[in-house]
Amino acid sequence: MQNWYMMQTLIAKPWAHIQCVGLGLLMARIYRAILHYRQCKDPEMRRRYYPRVDKYRKSPYWGKAPAALGGFLILLCLVVGWPWHGDPGSSSKLINATYYAFTRPIFTFGVLLILFSIFMGQFNFAKSLLSAQLVRILAKSVPISCVLIVFVIQSLFCSD
Repeated sequence: MQNWYMMQTLIAKPWAHIQCVGLGLLMARIYRAILHYRQCKDPEMRRRYYPRVDKYRKSPYWGKAPAALGGFLILLCLVVGWPWHGDPGSSSKLINATYYAFTRPIFTFGVLLILFSIFMGQFNFAKSLLSAQLVRILAKSVPISCVLIVFVIQSLFCSD
């Protein structure tokens, strides 16, 4: 690995992941409110106990705006570091640290905004794409491949 020391000093530390864990906990809290909203059968109770979820669920603009903003943030993270993707060692340590400090939470926030739109029922294209048979088969094969990759790595790199 070309930039191994930067990875060990900046990226692999536990505090580099705190913001993503915090965003995940925030999304879990939002998803819990959405589940409670869905369990209420009476529309009046939904409006009274969960006014924000009710407003987002019924508004077409508030449902599509997070998906568009999330897609923009993901594309921004993929494009902003274009000169340094090919050769991370060509940039300074400050630029690498800034890039990794900002792109991880921004990318995570973009994914969470898209998931928020899917959970609210406003992003039907992504919901239908994720419900496709091929995607479901691939999703079921991910845990199997995660277990198998350990054996592949062990056999390739740890054998004499």
